[in-house]
Amino acid sequence: MSIRRPYKWLGAQRYGYENNRANQLLTFKAFASPSGVANLSSDLTINGSTVTASYVYYGGDASASGWSARVGGEDLSLVSVATPPTYNDGSPLLGADDDSVKFNGSDYFIAGNQTFGNITTEDFVIEGIIKIDPASAPRFLNKYGANQGYFAGCSSSAIRVQFGDSVTAKAITSLVLSDYCWHHFLCFVNKDEASVNGSQLYVNGIASGVGVDVSSVGSISRNVALQLGSSFNTYDENLAYCAMWKKASWHQAGAAGPTEWATIAATRFAQLTGTYPQVAAGTALPTTATRTYPAYLDKVESDGTSKLYQVGAEWMRQCSRKDANGVELKGYLPEPAATNNFTYSEQFNDAAWTKVRLTSVSANAIAAPNGELTADGVIANTTDSTHTISQSVTHIASNNVASVWAKSGDKTWLRISTTAATPGAASCYFDLNNCAVGTGTNATGYIEDWGNGWCRCIISYTGDGTGALLVFSSGEADGDITFAGDDVTVNTYLWGAQHETTGLGYATSYIPTTTAAATRLKDELKYVAGANIGGEDVGQGTIACSVLFPSYDLVASSTYFFSLSDGGSAADRLYLYMAGATDQVIAGTQASGGNAGTAAVNPAIVSPTDNYIHNLIVNYETNRLILICDSANSNIDTSVDIPDDIDTMHVGMLTTDANHAGCLLSNIRIYKEPTTGGN
Repeated sequence: MSIRRPYKWLGAQRYGYENNRANQLLTFKAFASPSGVANLSSDLTINGSTVTASYVYYGGDASASGWSARVGGEDLSLVSVATPPTYNDGSPLLGADDDSVKFNGSDYFIAGNQTFGNITTEDFVIEGIIKIDPASAPRFLNKYGANQGYFAGCSSSAIRVQFGDSVTAKAITSLVLSDYCWHHFLCFVNKDEASVNGSQLYVNGIASGVGVDVSSVGSISRNVALQLGSSFNTYDENLAYCAMWKKASWHQAGAAGPTEWATIAATRFAQLTGTYPQVAAGTALPTTATRTYPAYLDKVESDGTSKLYQVGAEWMRQCSRKDANGVELKGYLPEPAATNNFTYSEQFNDAAWTKVRLTSVSANAIAAPNGELTADGVIANTTDSTHTISQSVTHIASNNVASVWAKSGDKTWLRISTTAATPGAASCYFDLNNCAVGTGTNATGYIEDWGNGWCRCIISYTGDGTGALLVFSSGEADGDITFAGDDVTVNTYLWGAQHETTGLGYATSYIPTTTAAATRLKDELKYVAGANIGGEDVGQGTIACSVLFPSYDLVASSTYFFSLSDGGSAADRLYLYMAGATDQVIAGTQASGGNAGTAAVNPAIVSPTDNYIHNLIVNYETNRLILICDSANSNIDTSVDIPDDIDTMHVGMLTTDANHAGCLLSNIRIYKEPTTGGN
């Protein structure tokens, strides 16, 4: 039986004491600091031996005046050929040092000392963060010539590391990856191992492709200048990070080598992307961190605008968003599976889109919210009438959500509409100059301001179960979509159309499509509980976190922030969630053979779906369960049993890997006793 300690809820007068005590009780802390290259140590320990990198380059350090190494190495000079790189082109990572250089298939960087970066017969490791260039064989790292030396690049949508001794060359190649998506990779090479255990590529923390016996390759030293970007098979995408380590007889022999590499790769990827906890009294690495499909994350840039970055499969997304007060929050985004039912979601000039009284669609007219030149402009003809672009989808007989990014041309309003709704046709108007929602009929409209004139316009409605057009119409005012165009001027720019039926009542992250609908699979993030909560049978503790939802009415039955359980059992669990019917935050427990507990905050006082950051704290022990949302306290359940054998924590979802939070989760903390939550 746990011991009740009532002073722990005495409030502000004991805050200093409580904050220190809470930190002493802290057993787990995650998403309290941003993802980023700064999380990657320049020291690498393998087989008990720690080696400092021969060189580490951050993409954000590249400029027209050169590229300085962060660790080791030497400064690189820019070689001008025709088209310079694009500097500070962004990165999906959120740290202060995170940026990239985009090579444009032309200019590159080169070292002045031709012996710099040489590898002879040593074992080595190469690490990088890149966007996949689908060209046949572009190189982003090159120190290779006459079949001798080494390089790293892409190979028909895969990552390839090749090296040779002038006679024998070997290549380690990943599986085919998603084009134009961000990936992290590590390549381990054991020159002494005469088997396929001698090398392996890991992409986004997982082994990709097969190992290769590299023992027949001798010294790969080649006195040619190291290049980033490459003068040979030029690279045409982004590089955010590149590093190399080497040491003679460094790696373990046999299968022990890849076994150790797998842990290193998973750990460094978790550290990079933010899923590696800042505090873990128990096992730090997630037991599950997966989403087997690429996905977009959003990031607030230094100029205050938001930008989309598409990351490869298994890259768990840490995003940054501003709330209604302009306060930025960085946190994990757990989403359910979702299908974009539109085809050609960016190609509005395609025949899949029906055009009515449009002269043309100007394809790839301006930069889209992902920074690529892929946004299209619709141009009305001279008829004084409506001018629309539409596509037919099935509107299920429950919640449907349609969305599109829009930017004003010479028209400042957009209407989204469909006849396949109940109790009648659904529509909503959007003011693109002010990113504001106008008049809605049989639908609820939402809008997000992405900066640079872009607004994400969202309409939520109940479908009637039939197939019908979803229509985008340019307009001049709220309620007015009738005008005469001039056959020349773009009225509205559009990008990223999406129709989905997740049941959330709000748009999820963008899913690009071409010839067919596409499904982004669900996020799954789990950790071992045990010592991370003070012990499987501790019977008391605190869960705390910050959350940021958009401002919307939740339609789903419930969305879960956190679940602690006995192996995922619904009969033995402790959980924190928001009820869909009421937008009410609720903490609950289930214990086999014991009393279930519930603590809820009145949604009239605090409801998180308002685009403000909210801080949640759950204190639990036998016969005492209380939830605090900001400064609002729930009821106190005084007849509650706490489950034992708690060995699993689900982050951002229910124990069944469902009911995803769909919001940003930040600064998740667990304490082994009830406390005010510390920092």
